[in-house]
Amino acid sequence: MKKILIIIALLITSNSYAENNGNENRKDWIKQLKRDLANDIGDVIYSNNQCYVEIIEHNGMTMKEYNYKSAGERRDDFKDIREREFRELFNDIFVDLDRPKNVNWVPPDFIPSVHPDYDDGIKYFNKKEYYSAALFLSDFLENNIQHDIAPKAQYLYAETFRLTDEYIEAATQYLTGYEKFIESEFTALNVMRLGEMMIKIDYPETGCELLNNVQNEVPPVNDDIYLETEQLMKTYECPKVVTTDGEIMLANLIKDTKELIQ
Repeated sequence: MKKILIIIALLITSNSYAENNGNENRKDWIKQLKRDLANDIGDVIYSNNQCYVEIIEHNGMTMKEYNYKSAGERRDDFKDIREREFRELFNDIFVDLDRPKNVNWVPPDFIPSVHPDYDDGIKYFNKKEYYSAALFLSDFLENNIQHDIAPKAQYLYAETFRLTDEYIEAATQYLTGYEKFIESEFTALNVMRLGEMMIKIDYPETGCELLNNVQNEVPPVNDDIYLETEQLMKTYECPKVVTTDGEIMLANLIKDTKELIQ
């Protein structure tokens, strides 16, 4: 309990110097922290400090009204369960802040915010909660199709279906990613996964042809994708074919694939 009180005190008594003097990465991280905390503990009001989390009010009570004693004990008239929940929530969120003040410090694994829906989609994807990830990524794509990160969001959206064994929907989303973002860095990945999904939904010939054509994609296929394609062809016993007129052949394959899964 004492550790949490120290952390909270550090947060709510930060001097005014920190308010606007952190770098953009720090401000972005604090913005995400505020959003995550509000999601976890409900009705919370913050100060305008951009570089520290300063809580003004929580569930209708100011921080002074929580009335911590100097020894770090909560007021006796609060129930134990409320105290425990409060402690656990603050510990989960602020454990990394128990360090000397550094207005530019962010966690080593921090990824700058892109968009709330995308951020939440990535959070759930990394936790392997794919159904929740799909909901947030879908919302992001619906309203932000021109965003620079949209090709990655579309690929990850398709991945949520592959990883939950919904192969027809996965194939549909990889195909969408290929068509909408044909010049992105995910083009070859979309074709590779599309080929794999076609095999899984009992169109092995089409799937193997797609895998054979991955190497003709633009931009050039990197070593990891090349090796994974080779492994998939080996796993599914696809004959190795040297293709010519790759762009024309792939265009026809994509057309045939679309007809098969619609």
